[in-house]
Parts: sequence; structure tokens; C-alpha cells
Amino acid sequence: MNLYCMGTAAPNVVLEGGIGESAFTWWTVQERIAKLTRVCAYDRAGLGRSLPGPLPRDTKSEVGDLEALLKAADIRPPYVLVGHSMGGYNVRLFASRHVKDVAGMVLIDPSVENQVPVLERAAPAIAENDKQTMGFIRYCANPDRSAEAAARCARQAPATFPSDLAAAYVEGYGLQYFQTFLSEMESFLTVASQQVGAERKPLGAMPFVVLTRGELSSNLPADQAAVEWKLWNQMHDDLAKLSTAGSNRVVKGANHYIHVDKPDVVVDAVSEVVESARRQRR
Repeated sequence: MNLYCMGTAAPNVVLEGGIGESAFTWWTVQERIAKLTRVCAYDRAGLGRSLPGPLPRDTKSEVGDLEALLKAADIRPPYVLVGHSMGGYNVRLFASRHVKDVAGMVLIDPSVENQVPVLERAAPAIAENDKQTMGFIRYCANPDRSAEAAARCARQAPATFPSDLAAAYVEGYGLQYFQTFLSEMESFLTVASQQVGAERKPLGAMPFVVLTRGELSSNLPADQAAVEWKLWNQMHDDLAKLSTAGSNRVVKGANHYIHVDKPDVVVDAVSEVVESARRQRR
């Protein structure tokens, strides 16, 4: 598994990307967090530069990988966990299993238990979007896909990446990636919610920040997008209550990738949680 750490000092910040995302997703914030403390990003098995892992790629399997990775790399607690989207499931399950080792969490527009049925009932267009997304991923994950299909499934690196980094980014979106992505999506739509909910535990007074996008979904009808966002924010309010020190903060001007749209907000939230964790452990 590919692991990339920067900085020094404790606690160790561990960055967990969203569904189908590699360590590249953190290019906007990792270097800045490293000025405060040690921070590590990694590629889950089958993504980025990590070798594929056994299927299915569900939350339990991926948390088991993270546990083994931290041990093998001698990255010791305390940890501050940062999870985006579906990555919020992974870090929460890890925290439930290792409460004494986790000093704080920042969740970036995170997934929440039962969100799929709740949001699909409230905004039926979401179900159609999910169906189309799954169809495209299956098309790209087909081992017998044509060269034309492979070209259609390719991705471009952000324009700010230097040439060597851009080449590595593009190489990370081959057949292996889409087969892993497909398994993550299938697990997310079926078992991930139950896996996290089954081990859900109160977090005491753990420093805990939830960041919620302020922008409505652009791929839904306006009325459904408004309903979806209201429910999404309510779910995040409830999630923040897992800790007596938890808070949910709406980030104006940000879409789902808050760390890309508003990196300052994410860096500030991580810095706040790191400093709170340090004060609690003195």
C-alpha cells in the first residue's frame, strides 16, 4: 500500500479519501497541515499506487487494511482522523474500535448511516443519478473493454500538477482502479451503512468537527436539491452529537469537495482539532 507522510510532531493526522479517491485528493491541504504536525495520506488497496486487495472493498475490509498499514509503518497513536465523504465511514469505524487511540476527528461532508434510502425517498432523482453512475463504472471496470472505452474512462490531472505528478495521477485510473471503485460503490450502496452503524459508539468529549457543503447539488432539480441539502445538514447535526465537543459547520461557497473548494476551512478545522487534542493530553 502506498503511504505518504510529511511533517513532524504528534498527533499523527491520517487522511482518508472519499469513494474511489487516492492520496492525490489531499494535494490542496496536506503540505499545509504538515507545518503543524505529522500528516499521512494513503491509497486504499486497488487505488492510486496501491496493489489491489481482496474483494469486496467494503468498510470493514478497508478499516482492517488501515489498521495493518499503521502498524506496519509504525505510525503510532494518538491519531487525528480526517475523512471525506465515504471516508467518513472508514475513520468512524476505526475510531469506534480504537477510541483510546483517536484524539480527534474532522469529517468533510461525510456519509451518514441510512443516507441512501432517506435521500432517495426525498429526492428521487438521486436514485437515477446513482444508476447512471454505476452503469458508467461497470462499463469502465469491464476487463474486456475496448481501447475506445479505456480512453473514455481516462482522467486528466489537475492543471497545477507538475508533469511527473500528472503522469502518476493518470496512470492511477486504469482497469484496476475501476474494478476497485465498482466494489466500493456496491458496498457503499448496500452494506457499509450497517457495518458502521453496528459499531457506532459515543465519542465522549473528543474534539470533533463536521464540515457540510453550503452549495446545493447541481445535478438535481432545484426543489429536490433544496430538500436534499436540508436533510443532509440535519444528518450532520445529529452526527456531530456523537461527541459532547462536536460541531457541524456549513461552509458557504463549497461543494462536496470542500478541501478543494475551500482548503483554508479544512486546514483551520484540522489545526483546531489538533490543538484541542494536544491540550486534552497534557
